[in-house]
Amino acid sequence: MVNLTTLKETAEEGLRFLRRQKDVHEAELFVADNAVLTARLNYVSHIPCNGVEEPKSIESHGLSVRAVFTDPKGHRVGMGSEPGNLSLDGVKAALDKARRIAVQDPHFTRLRSCAGRLAGPFSSLGSL
Repeated sequence: MVNLTTLKETAEEGLRFLRRQKDVHEAELFVADNAVLTARLNYVSHIPCNGVEEPKSIESHGLSVRAVFTDPKGHRVGMGSEPGNLSLDGVKAALDKARRIAVQDPHFTRLRSCAGRLAGPFSSLGSL
């Protein structure tokens, strides 16, 4: 399991990197660490098993970037992710993926701002 300090440092470093990109108008960076523990309960009267079968655990971590890119024809929007990578290289790779698949969406206006954060470009990033 990744500790909270690592997640926070990755987010801060990644946001600084995204702010320096000349073609990025707005961006969101998501970092996550997930753990799922699952056990199937199956009680039957003819098998002495205490009811627990197939205990499983899954752990995952990674990041994703959703970015709005400036374009002479209008803004383009894309999203890229890097599972299993919480480094600046992961942020760069996710941004490259977002850049490659970015499309123009005539109905898109801007990334959603969080309450209490500054308006304008990078408003959804806010301060950590």
